[in-house]
Amino acid sequence: MYKLLLLSVLTFSLNVSANQDDPLSVIKTHQTLLNEGKNEVALSYWLPSKQAKLSGEGFTVIAHFFSGFHFNDSKFSKDCESNECKITAIANKDGEQSKVIYTLVKRDNVYYVSNIQATNT
Repeated sequence: MYKLLLLSVLTFSLNVSANQDDPLSVIKTHQTLLNEGKNEVALSYWLPSKQAKLSGEGFTVIAHFFSGFHFNDSKFSKDCESNECKITAIANKDGEQSKVIYTLVKRDNVYYVSNIQATNT
């Protein structure tokens, strides 16, 4: 049983890392996880230094505020430098459009969410 559990954890870890080398995939996956209520998994997409600070009630507030956004795939803009990307997305939530800005930081060739901002458009 322990071998199966270890194998499951390793497989999950590899899947998360495999998806985190493309910043647009990171935010799409992160948003899908929030929308599905999978907050613990969504938190794993955040910068490791922020994960401990955000765990528990801190991330619950973030998940509540940012869940429910649905992206229009044609409305993304990406501004990347060597170790940081800002991706702006137009998203719908509860019938209203918002501009959502994700800041991602690259560590060891993996992009992590560092900040999210949203404003109504």
